[in-house]
Amino acid sequence: MLNESLATQVWKILYESGNEKLASELAKEMINQGCDGIPIDDAHLVLMFWKDYLEENGIASFTSNNITH
Repeated sequence: MLNESLATQVWKILYESGNEKLASELAKEMINQGCDGIPIDDAHLVLMFWKDYLEENGIASFTSNNITH
């Protein structure tokens, strides 16, 4: 089981450094292990953490025109 706080920090560093593919894989693993929230106060980062999950489950759809970092 991943430490949620540590995994969140690693995810944030990966995402902010432009390594979105690895960040996405880590987010998927965190979600698969039961993560239901991340300790980040930035709404944009929280959305980016959940982006693939939301799209894959038909909850939301995003285009590159409306999401930037």
